[in-house]
Amino acid sequence: YWYDRDYAADQLFSQMFQEVLQSAASGTVEYYSEYLESNRFPGENQSLLLRDYLRQKYSDRNIDVVVANADRPLRFLLKYRDDLFPHTPIVFLSVTHPPAKEFAAGPGLTGIIQAYDYKRTLDLALKFQPSTEHVFVISGSLERDKRLETQAREELHIYEGRVSIAYLTDLTLDELTLKLKTLPERSIILYVWQQTRNGEGNVVETSEVLASVVNSTRVPVYGL
Repeated sequence: YWYDRDYAADQLFSQMFQEVLQSAASGTVEYYSEYLESNRFPGENQSLLLRDYLRQKYSDRNIDVVVANADRPLRFLLKYRDDLFPHTPIVFLSVTHPPAKEFAAGPGLTGIIQAYDYKRTLDLALKFQPSTEHVFVISGSLERDKRLETQAREELHIYEGRVSIAYLTDLTLDELTLKLKTLPERSIILYVWQQTRNGEGNVVETSEVLASVVNSTRVPVYGL
């Protein structure tokens, strides 16, 4: 899992995933759960500590399949696959497509790409607000790598000349709130997904960011 046991998305995934496992014959499946906890322990040093811990913990276990429920744990597993589970296939749920070379390497890699559909979301927004002149795209990650903005730009460049598109990426919550209060008329917001940190260094989750966005503006907000 990507975050910790208390993270709502991890809890939901775990519940649904184990319900399916429990449909198998009793005693045929043994399930282990591990958490990157990158929201609380970010950084490469923590990844190395977790790698060493998992290598020792499962040294006497024959793991038949490893499941990654998001991009970050998938990247972790691929990076340390030879150290941890060199003979084990990986099943993943991911937003970004793994590199082609990873599919050809190791004992197997398959999964579901949970794609963001920027174009159809904006098409829907413009259908409801046909007089729109300005689109503001909000996204961001703790790594500040702009990967979500890059994906959005690739899909939304076809709207150039029809509407103006501005990208509000990796702004702090205060910066974002201030900006949203001054949006021009005939604007809409396309909220992608964002995490940030507050003044104390604590993680502000995407649901909290979205709530702040909705409460800070009078223009329509669309989500993917």
